[in-house]
Amino acid sequence: MKSQRDIIFKPVVSEKSYLLNEEGKYSFFVDKRSNKSEIKNAIEKLFSVKVAKVNTLNKAGKVKRNRLGTGVENSVKKAIVTLREGDIDIFGASAVDDTTQKSTSTNSKKDSNTDKKNKTTDTKGDK
Repeated sequence: MKSQRDIIFKPVVSEKSYLLNEEGKYSFFVDKRSNKSEIKNAIEKLFSVKVAKVNTLNKAGKVKRNRLGTGVENSVKKAIVTLREGDIDIFGASAVDDTTQKSTSTNSKKDSNTDKKNKTTDTKGDK
């Protein structure tokens, strides 16, 4: 029997997938040999949510040319999962918290540098 991580590879990160997230639909790259029921069970166990339906699509790899000749991109299978209830936090709350803290500390450094510049300008104006 396959584990959940053998079925679900990673989330699809694109503008279109973010728009679908607002509707309760999430996109994932999945194993080519997995079927809809396996994908549904894997999502429900990994993220502790209820899945309403699963749509799958197979994307054939494109032929690409370069100076050395031609090659073929990998073919992939995507699954668009519609949730009945619950929400999937794809990037994790800790990742969002870390970036928020970093941006806040960066902004405070910028503000202190601006204050120093203003003080030097004020003293020049007084002379």
